[in-house]
Amino acid sequence: MSVTNIPKSTWDALNNKCKTEGGKLFSSADICKPGETLPISSVRVSGDAWLAVSDNTNEWIQIGVDKSPHPPCLSHTQNFGPPQWGMSGTLDSTYYACNIPVTAAPPTSQTTTQSAPTSPASGTPVPPIGPSQEDIQKERLAREKAEKDALDRAKAEKDAADKAKAEKEADKKRETTRGWGLTIGILLLISLICCCIMVPILYFSSGLISDMIFGAAVYEGSKIVRKGISDTAGVLNKGLEYLTKKK
Repeated sequence: MSVTNIPKSTWDALNNKCKTEGGKLFSSADICKPGETLPISSVRVSGDAWLAVSDNTNEWIQIGVDKSPHPPCLSHTQNFGPPQWGMSGTLDSTYYACNIPVTAAPPTSQTTTQSAPTSPASGTPVPPIGPSQEDIQKERLAREKAEKDALDRAKAEKDAADKAKAEKEADKKRETTRGWGLTIGILLLISLICCCIMVPILYFSSGLISDMIFGAAVYEGSKIVRKGISDTAGVLNKGLEYLTKKK
């Protein structure tokens, strides 16, 4: 058994890849034997590593034995619940191992190149037992194509998730920019309204103040003129009285 790090893979993608290879994902009991605290030696890796297993949909088990923030043989679902990254494909430390049944070894080239044995009774050739080299070659090519298709699908799913994430971030930036623009526009509108209200008030206020100052000046001036006229009249009256008495 061997494991492969396929970054940013979803559980469905790895499960489908294993099915196309003619196998199924290992169970957690296959990876961590009952009573053991470490995974079997052939799957141990260093660092944080989550291996897709067949116990449940979107189930993962920790196979990192050192430099990992989680203890080995830890079930993600049992301890944290099903991971969101297991369906979106956003984690780099996703690992893959497939339990493919072992088939009988194909016949050697020596066997296939030998002449077909003949039947003692009829003398007709007896067909060779087992698949031919051509069938084995076809099966190998089909398996390689299925594996490539699974990897292509996983890459397409990752690209789609990345694109959706980028579009979401772009929408968020546009909403933020639109919000700032609306706020600035409202502030400018309020400032314009305040100017439209305050300018007439200041204009009429300044006119009223000017009228008040002018009125006060006129009033004071009229008081001075009246006092001057009164004083002049008094002096003239005294002069007339003096001349009258002298005659």
